Amino acid sequence: KLSKAIRRNFKKYKKITGTNIILTSNKKTVIATRENKFPRYYQMSMAQNESLRIFSSEPLPNMPQMSWQPLEMGEIIEINHKRGALKRHKLKSKGKL
Repeated sequence: KLSKAIRRNFKKYKKITGTNIILTSNKKTVIATRENKFPRYYQMSMAQNESLRIFSSEPLPNMPQMSWQPLEMGEIIEINHKRGALKRHKLKSKGKL
């Protein structure tokens, strides 16, 4: 699974500050945040409505009509483009999926 591969890859590298990753293809998009020492700085946020999903490093002030939610540290989100389905992989205790 892609989410497990991303977690394994995160573990290979020393935690210096923080990491956010956005990967996309024709079939899916994956957004990942790594646990870090500066969660306010390395935060990702998501907003969505019936026709739109936005991921950003912070809520966009020019889009106040959107309801912004922060992603949890260590969370990985997968979006299936064909179905529009969003799946959240939250970090369990001790850094395991």
